[in-house]
Amino acid sequence: VVTTCQRINNAAWRRPDIANIRKGVLADGLGTVIAAVLGAPGMNIAPSLVGISSATGATSRAIAFAAAAILALFGLSPKLSGLFLLVPQEIAGSLLVFTASFMITGGMQIMLSRPAGTRGVYVIGVSTLLALSENVFPNYFRDLSPIARSLASSPLALGLTAAIVLTLVFRFGARQRAETQWRAAEDAVAAATGLLQDKAREWKVADDIAAVAISQAQSVFDFILREPEPPPDGSLRASFNGVELRIDIAYEGAHAPTLPASERPPAAAGYLDNEEEAAFVGLRDFLHSLAADRKLVRQHRGRVLVRLSYAV
Repeated sequence: VVTTCQRINNAAWRRPDIANIRKGVLADGLGTVIAAVLGAPGMNIAPSLVGISSATGATSRAIAFAAAAILALFGLSPKLSGLFLLVPQEIAGSLLVFTASFMITGGMQIMLSRPAGTRGVYVIGVSTLLALSENVFPNYFRDLSPIARSLASSPLALGLTAAIVLTLVFRFGARQRAETQWRAAEDAVAAATGLLQDKAREWKVADDIAAVAISQAQSVFDFILREPEPPPDGSLRASFNGVELRIDIAYEGAHAPTLPASERPPAAAGYLDNEEEAAFVGLRDFLHSLAADRKLVRQHRGRVLVRLSYAV
């Protein structure tokens, strides 16, 4: 439901904002805890209201504050709330179909927001069939053991559990890899980035993500090779698991050009004791300017590793 809200408010939405979802789940949990303290039924984010927001395009927070005030008034006036229970079932059913249509469509769009591979097809298909099978074979589920029946009695719980388990199982062996060597020569670096472009197309990485990744990998090469001496040689490794595109650029030695004076970070006393540490800090500071979701520079046993990760 939170992800659907994100899509409604962002025309360029591509993937869930996990930090925002974490806040939504926290608010959901706190609401349930407060309800338990007051002896009231548990509460959660209302999918029907999100469906109405999707249909009308009205997503302002001011509406939420006004709705909260109205609900508080209803909570203190049981007779006033009872008026809504007099709504004919025909109207209530129509409202349910209206909001459910938007939520179901929103869920499908989220599941298919990126190309679904064979693993994704099985996860979505098998989970959906299991969730619907209770209505088709009620006697089979009725004969299950009490523990299994407690889980299978809810189509939502059954389908969700199946989706999580299948996703975890299908993650094994899902990562695809490619590796090549590069040298301090323009044609060799071009060949390495060309391989990265070919693999991104083969792995069906979104064009905009692939373009950013390739451009920033080229920027890392340009930074490393800014000074001609000594020219380092290394390797480029790319991997993709359907969720994350990872690029590893590694080379022997601690070579990295020193940053210009205007770009050099202030050094703590005694921190940059030699040229090797200064080069390493310069490379680390340069990575901060890149837009990768995760960035890492590591030095171990005379080998430098630069890792760029992009969520897709």
